[in-house]
Parts: sequence; C-alpha cells; structure tokens
Amino acid sequence: MKSVFVSLRSDQFKLNRHQGCCSPAKSWTGRTIFLIFSLLLFLLFLCPGQAAQRPIRIGVVSMITPVDTVKYYQDIIDYISEKIGQPVEMQYRKTYDEMDRMLEQGEIDAAFICSAPYIEDKRKFGAELLVVPQVDGSPFYRSFIIVHRDSDIQSFDGLRGRSFAFTDPKSNSGRLYPVYLLAKRRDRIENFFAKYLYSYSHNKSVELVAKKEVDGAAVESLIYDYMREKKSPYVQQTRIIDQSQYFGSPPLVATPKTSTFIKKKIIEILVNMHQDPKGKKVLNTVLIDRFIQAKDSNYDSVREMQSYVTKHNSSTVAVSQSPEPEVVFFGVIPKDNPRIAYEKFQPLMDYLSEKTPYRFELVLSKTYNETIFALGQGDIDMAFLGPLTYLHARAEYNAVSILKSITENGESFYRSVIVTKNDGQIRKLSDLEGKKFAFASMQSTSGNLIPRFLLAEDGIHLQQLEKSF
Repeated sequence: MKSVFVSLRSDQFKLNRHQGCCSPAKSWTGRTIFLIFSLLLFLLFLCPGQAAQRPIRIGVVSMITPVDTVKYYQDIIDYISEKIGQPVEMQYRKTYDEMDRMLEQGEIDAAFICSAPYIEDKRKFGAELLVVPQVDGSPFYRSFIIVHRDSDIQSFDGLRGRSFAFTDPKSNSGRLYPVYLLAKRRDRIENFFAKYLYSYSHNKSVELVAKKEVDGAAVESLIYDYMREKKSPYVQQTRIIDQSQYFGSPPLVATPKTSTFIKKKIIEILVNMHQDPKGKKVLNTVLIDRFIQAKDSNYDSVREMQSYVTKHNSSTVAVSQSPEPEVVFFGVIPKDNPRIAYEKFQPLMDYLSEKTPYRFELVLSKTYNETIFALGQGDIDMAFLGPLTYLHARAEYNAVSILKSITENGESFYRSVIVTKNDGQIRKLSDLEGKKFAFASMQSTSGNLIPRFLLAEDGIHLQQLEKSF
C-alpha cells in the first residue's frame, strides 16, 4: 500500500474569518465542523475519482539543473499539450542512463536526450529521431573545454594533473569528447587528471569552474551560449580553451512503442512552432530558432569518436558505476505552476536523497485527479496532498497519512484567505455579491471548498456572483 505525505491531517485544520478574509477571530462550532465534513464527503461522492486520461510523457534529462530544466522545457511541453489537445507530462531524470531505461521499457513516449545516448538507444532498441533544435541557423553544436578566466591553463594539455568536471557518463559534449582527446594522446582520464567528478548538468560544471572548485570542465556549447546570452555571472568567470568539431544537436527521440499518431503529431507541432506567434515567443525565450527534422548522418561524427575511443582505449568508453539507489517517486498536487513547484520542492528532494539510501524524484501532474490516480496506480510512491485530496485518495485507494507539516509555531493547521485589491471597495464578504470570483481546482480545500462555504454562510451563492471561474 502506498503512503501519502500530507501537509496536514484533514481532521486538524481550523478556519477563522474576519470581514471576508480568513484570519483569527472566533472559534467554529462543532455544528460548523460537521457541516464542512458533510460538504467534503458530498463533493467526493459528487465527483468520484475516474481513471484519468493517460498523459503523453516526455522525458527531460538534467543537461541543466532541475529548476533550470523546468524553466527551459516546461513552456515547450505546455505548448505541445495545448496543440495536441491532450495532457502532456514532463518526466525529469538526473541521468541519461535512467532516461534510456525509461525509453527502452516504454515508460515514456519521447525524450530530449544527448547525441551519444541517441546513437546507443537507436542501436539497442530502435529509438527514433523526431526533431532537433536549430540554433543560430544550425542543427549542430560543439563541446567546449573551459577553465577559469584567471587560470594559467591555455590548452587541454595544460589540464594534466589538474581537477576536471564531466557532466554525465553518457554525455557526448560533457564526457566523450574529452575522453576522445585523451585517447588520441594514448592516455586515460584516471591517469591524466589528478581528480575528476560528474556534475550531471552543464551549468553546474560552469559554476564549479567559476568558483574554482575544479580547474576545467567539458560543457555543451548550446548551454554555455545560452548562459552567456542570459548574462550568467558564472560564464563571465570562465573562458574557452578548446572546441570540438560539430555534432548533431541533442535530439527529441521516441520509443518504438510510441504510437505513430503521437509521433507524427509531435513532429508536426514542433516543426511548425516557429510560425505560430505564441510558439515563436516560447522558442525565443530558450534561444531556439525552430525545430527541424534532421538526418541520422548528422551524428556520424559522434559515432567516429566512439569508434576511435573503443579501438584505442576501450576501458574509458563505459564507466564502471556503483549500483544506482532505489528511486522514490514523490508527487505534488498542482497548487503552483511547475517552475514554482520545482523551486519549492526540489531542495527537499535533494535533502532526502542525501540523507537516505534512496534517490527522491519529484513528479508533477497537471491536475489533482492525475496525482491521486498516479498514487493509486503505483506510478508514484508518495505525495503531498491537501485535506480534500487526501480524503479522495483514502476513499479511492485506501491511502494513509504518514506525516504532516507544522508551522514554525508548532501548528498543524492552516487558513484559507480571500483576497481583493488593496484599493478596492470590497471590505466584507457580502460586498462580493455581483462581483467576479476566482476559485482554484474543484478539489482544492482552501481554494474552492472553504471559500464556497464562507460565501454560502454569508448568503451568497454562485448565481449571485457576476462570474466565477
């Protein structure tokens, strides 16, 4: 049975109101509490859980840090969802290895991955090339070898005996290229560098060099140029000492198990995205000209490097890694937009991953129902839920509450607050009659159920509002 983290127990929240806003005033009677729970149960049975439509799942790997990854890709994911008329869900993973497994097993429909993993996935299970980003008129990119701007290192050879940051063990620009340089020198990474590490994101590698935590790093030119355009202070503390030949840009690929209809629709939407004003705005934000269909031969330069490394120094192609820790998938109800949700919850995931033998992955869904359904189906292991969603999950799937959050004052309850403009004329709930009112999700306790109850208690029903949404 899956466990549910809830932010508070559903039988422990307290509500107070004062002049239309929920604030400390008077205690609620037992009759009122009974009424609230009657309404809770009524709404639950009025809107029983249904098997939510399975969303299209598109994977994204941590070429940049988790929060930055969401900022970079979420608008593209949302755009696909809007155009295809079906929920599309981002599946974030830290490593290419994890994403490769998900693609092979059909757990996701498509994924933005690196050039080298695409070649391996195509060979291993027939991964299909869908589209690639075109940046500055080119569907190609490079690997940059960077050092601190004040460093005395002037070339790759100057990194001998120094510390170095790779990105991912399967990364083309972040590992394969510098390994290729070493293979041409008949050398190995363990002999050449005094110390090396994996940052698992290109912008993290840039940060490590900027802070002088490592002497050098291999990073993707697209991310480096993106950071430079966005005036990242870390980029300004670094300089490039070596550039690779051109490689085919990191593609969006699909698994053979993905339906032909979905693959064709995703291609159609993305290759025409730049012609739509809304789509063009999204592309401009992430500094992409457009998406195009590319030839598999664009990746031959990567294949040639792989072949050379295999021939001259095969032991450096694959990285011997310790067994991956078990992954715990942690769901969050969509109270915030994805960017805010990642900024709020990713530090907690990182903390739990550090302090436990597990790796915690954040899973965001579009709706409350999707989160509950994912919990019931075992797609996520636990979730932060509110009172109403907890009761729903308990009724549908016998979910149990195992933890609750508390405030800095040691309180385990919260309030619903109704807000208006500072300069408005609304001073009490009765002033809302005939006015517009925005509710949150139907299954939100503080954003729907409680304000409806407060309005009803003041004699205001939905029909008496000018508009509610």
